Amino acid sequence: MRLLIVNADDFGLSLGVSRGIAASCVHGIVRNTTVMMNLPNLDRAAEIARNTPELHLGVHLVLTAGRPVLPLPKVQTLVDDDGSFHRLEVLIDSPERVDLQELHNEWSAQIDRFVELFGYPDHLDSHHFVHLIPPFFSVFAALAAHYALPIRFPLNHLAKIEGYSLLRDVSSQRLQGMLQTDERVLRESELICPDHFIGDFYGAERIDVEYLVRLLERLPEGTTELMCHPAFMDEGLLRQSLYTQEREKELVSLTDRRVMQAVADLGIQLVDYSSICEFTKGIK
Repeated sequence: MRLLIVNADDFGLSLGVSRGIAASCVHGIVRNTTVMMNLPNLDRAAEIARNTPELHLGVHLVLTAGRPVLPLPKVQTLVDDDGSFHRLEVLIDSPERVDLQELHNEWSAQIDRFVELFGYPDHLDSHHFVHLIPPFFSVFAALAAHYALPIRFPLNHLAKIEGYSLLRDVSSQRLQGMLQTDERVLRESELICPDHFIGDFYGAERIDVEYLVRLLERLPEGTTELMCHPAFMDEGLLRQSLYTQEREKELVSLTDRRVMQAVADLGIQLVDYSSICEFTKGIK
């Protein structure tokens, strides 16, 4: 069987993002999303989620955007002088600056806040793929095991694009080394993740209908996660992200009738992370 989890990042980033993700579920192929729990106005996001019961939710753990959920004195190594999370490039260059117990506590607080607002999540991933940085991945894996949750991991990653990396400004060679370290932790932990991951439905040149259909046509056997970022553009998104107009283009592609028809013609089964334990053995 070819099973596909279409998972949208950044639910809660802005009202337009949350609404766009919901629309891509109701009218398109998205079945999962993950919520950023350190942002204001999450009550509106929770309302949208309640009105879209077919949309399954996980936690988009944050370490590189906004401010922590915990009080600043408890997470001093995670923030800069202004009390905001460090930039991704800072963490990539010097992950040792982060106290891993503080990281564990902050990410635990984000998961617990999710449970309070949305109920129990169906999986974990992270904003900007920060969980792939090896010291942080051990914390991430421990939390996934504690909460008994599947995870996003770019196993058998299908993107083979020159100059493209899941971690911004990290070379493909360096990223490969990180993933090898993480995969050893993954095998030891026996956590569950999809068999494959597609992360290159992203950027102005790779989000049109034709490209998405080609990705579907070469979908392998097993369970695959396809990451996406649909949204309706609004002021909140413009303030917080450089990836803006592209999100609206993603929304158009994800809800296009040609994509829906391709899924049907190719015999692809759309599933969500809550089904992954049934359909995949993950890493053993």
